[in-house]
Amino acid sequence: MDIQMKARRPTRRSGAGFTLIEVLIALAVLGVGVLAVAGVFVQGGLTSNSQADLTQATVVCQSKMEQLRTLDFYDSTSDTTQAGPPYPATGTGLAVGGSTSSAVTGYSDRVDSTGQEAVNGLTPIYNRWWQISVNATGTLKTIAVRCSDVSARGPMVSDLEVVTEKTCDSSSSSLCPNP
Repeated sequence: MDIQMKARRPTRRSGAGFTLIEVLIALAVLGVGVLAVAGVFVQGGLTSNSQADLTQATVVCQSKMEQLRTLDFYDSTSDTTQAGPPYPATGTGLAVGGSTSSAVTGYSDRVDSTGQEAVNGLTPIYNRWWQISVNATGTLKTIAVRCSDVSARGPMVSDLEVVTEKTCDSSSSSLCPNP
């Protein structure tokens, strides 16, 4: 009996592994996915920083607004460009004037990131400009405060403006004009 031996070719089993091409394609797809997710994280960080800057600007601007709101309706001497209270009687108080588009003496200051006056080596982060106007009857003052980012890093929040009104309380002041 003649037995012939045939050389068998090895057959590929279905779970034997991946080819180099398959591995490279999988790595390319994974790399694209990782880059897309990384972009989302970077954008999230930038948005978070921007929101923190907006919050800081709001606090600094609102701080000036609250400072002005504490003054008496007819106060025209408190120097609100100085740290206080008590404020020196060398300023403009709530006298009508000022501007929200440029610095006017007595109606503007420069502050650091905590709202402290930027003097003695403190770096100014914000210019704060305010304007006081009064209605025709003299019983309502409108206070507008604008904060503008002037930091070296560049403006994240270019401008923020807050506005409020203060009325003359005729029950506590005989100085209020009759409406």
